[in-house]
Amino acid sequence: EKSLAVRIKILGEKHQDVAGSYINIGIIYWKKGDHKKALEIHQKSLTILLQLFGEDNNTVAQNYMYIGNAYRDNGDYDLAMGFIIKSLSIRHNLFGDKNPDVAESYLNLAKVYERKFDFTVSLDYCQRSIISLVSQFNDQSVYSNPSLAGISSESYLLDALKLKAKIFLHISNQSESSSQLANTNLEMSLSTYKLAVELIDKMRTGYKAEGSKLFLGEQVAEIYDRA
Repeated sequence: EKSLAVRIKILGEKHQDVAGSYINIGIIYWKKGDHKKALEIHQKSLTILLQLFGEDNNTVAQNYMYIGNAYRDNGDYDLAMGFIIKSLSIRHNLFGDKNPDVAESYLNLAKVYERKFDFTVSLDYCQRSIISLVSQFNDQSVYSNPSLAGISSESYLLDALKLKAKIFLHISNQSESSSQLANTNLEMSLSTYKLAVELIDKMRTGYKAEGSKLFLGEQVAEIYDRA
């Protein structure tokens, strides 16, 4: 917050770097679990960014998403959806469907619906996120997964696959254990978790830093705990 005060003194309130400082502070409050303070800070950055760039700007879209995520984690799901949909609309207009930022907005919508226990809609947004991330994959069936080629963001794809597998496991657990549908959903969950592990192995080969490899190892452990 000291750097913010310095930037305001030097640059004035209406400057992109000042908005950036507000965004970073808002993220810190969000990670600390102080969602109301995060919302207050992100609203300040949004006001500046809208004055500077108008609506059709990806940084504005990112800010809308941060606000939506803070509302989601505060339990205000309808407000969360409104802001994340704004983010998605801007990004889709700017970049089209095959773009990692578009995929990120789809994925955050999936997370809201998962919190609402609306697993069918959540799976649909997971699938849209995956489609946005993989250049040659366009299958809208949630029972279809991509090959691990032509990926625009491996980290976003990993998040989408993990969430998709988790939701299929939830749906399977809600069904009669002996039913064909329960078995199909369980198999889909397991195959998606396996694909996530394959992606982690692929990512490991490109990471040299030990900290990054350790993080990916923790991701594998989390997947096996869930599966």
